Amino acid sequence: MTVNIRSSALTAQISSHGAELTALRGADGTEYLCPPERRNWDRSAPVLFPNTGAVKNGCTLIGGERYPYIQHGFAKDAEFSVSDQDEGSVSFLLRYSDDTLRLCPYRFELRISYTLTGSTLTVSSGVTNEGPEPMFFSLGFHPGFACPLRPGERAEDYFFSFGGPINADRVILEDALVSGTVPGFWSGETRIPVREGMFDGGSFTMVKPSRKTIRMESARTGKFVELCLGDYPNLVLWAPKNKPITNICIEPWYGLPDSLHGDSRQETKPYVIRLAAQETAKLSFTVTVSQTK
Repeated sequence: MTVNIRSSALTAQISSHGAELTALRGADGTEYLCPPERRNWDRSAPVLFPNTGAVKNGCTLIGGERYPYIQHGFAKDAEFSVSDQDEGSVSFLLRYSDDTLRLCPYRFELRISYTLTGSTLTVSSGVTNEGPEPMFFSLGFHPGFACPLRPGERAEDYFFSFGGPINADRVILEDALVSGTVPGFWSGETRIPVREGMFDGGSFTMVKPSRKTIRMESARTGKFVELCLGDYPNLVLWAPKNKPITNICIEPWYGLPDSLHGDSRQETKPYVIRLAAQETAKLSFTVTVSQTK
């Protein structure tokens, strides 16, 4: 099932499969989310739950039991129900089931809402622990924005900015697992140019950046996509390795991949959300786009 919502400046299309945003289009026709015919990967904006990133040995330990976790979790491949909808917003709901209990033991409710207001998309999430024991999870989003946004432009016409100098440590990944960090990888940068090949060494997985806003902007036209991390502490920038850049994912994460040297226990991972029984966590982030022609 596909749901369409709209505001004065934007239309959005969201699939009930994975509650995944599949299109974000400006009133002037600009496709801000990279359209399928230009993408060089097979998703558009998957939801990452109950884990973010790679999983060591394909399983995680919860309460001493092993569960078959997969990269970025199972929610991206689950069918959500539509719980509320009007012209400018829609909410999707995923609750635990016999199928999810085989993948992880938590009795959860995951609600994801998309709301358009003018040129801003707000993505709000609520996770409720309906079980009797504490719940440990991560949550993230993986939206792939078109780069370039306009015909006739190149990816290298674009740059990232942050509203001022930014500082952040970068996580070192080995076989997609955390093997260390580079302190101060970003140290006072105000502008980072997009360059072909910049993602060939892997993602930029940045821990607790000092600024919450990242803008990807065309130096030629001024067109931009700006994501505000909101309640999410970490930022990931990613595009497929060894391919021309057609889209760049700007990702808010509350979580990290498993550690190469860790013990695979959810409760010992950094940036994991802990919920007591019957407790709810609420998080949101925003995407704002330009309407410059």
